[in-house]
Amino acid sequence: MSTATFSAEDERSVVSVRGFAIGNGVVADGCGLFLDRGAVLVRDGRIVEVGDVVSIRSRLLEGEEFCDVGGRLILPGFVNPHHHLYSFFAVGLAPLGATPDFAAILERLWWPLDDVLDAPTLRLSALLGLCDALRHGVTTVFDHSASMSCVRGSLDILADAFRSLGMKGLICYEMSDRVNARKPYGTGAAHAGAPGTREHADENLDFWRRHRDDP
Repeated sequence: MSTATFSAEDERSVVSVRGFAIGNGVVADGCGLFLDRGAVLVRDGRIVEVGDVVSIRSRLLEGEEFCDVGGRLILPGFVNPHHHLYSFFAVGLAPLGATPDFAAILERLWWPLDDVLDAPTLRLSALLGLCDALRHGVTTVFDHSASMSCVRGSLDILADAFRSLGMKGLICYEMSDRVNARKPYGTGAAHAGAPGTREHADENLDFWRRHRDDP
């Protein structure tokens, strides 16, 4: 057994460790449990035991780490019930003109952005957004996606990003007829005679059929 001290200045990843414990803090489950000087034992990505820190540390196997949180709260992973992972690259972007109302924000910021996302940028946007979520304690994300130049297969790209980080997600693709409306902002391949809402619906339905039995 080895010991790792957890601090904001020197965070250590335990994702690759087969088994580990995190403890010496207040364990709370959101349903009334408050365990002072508690700990959580994790093996193969699953919580196998919650108890007092002395008991949990005694159950660690050779090579398994103990992460000492120094009295901090130990909570279940949070859920973000409304996310737009494709928007991660919008940080720092200026809209294409004035935005006096929500329609203008869509037309001069969000729609131009999602119109040019391709498969590589969609994947990077998802990974960066999910990593940011993990850093803030979020382990499950509901995501509404839009990438008008990359529709078919886009939900599989997102699913791969979730799986690579060990996160859970509920994802869908936006259905919009703006593709066929030939708005002035349109510059991506999606505006070259794309079938619009039918393609969007097919992406959602095909993905659901393949993954409806996922845990």
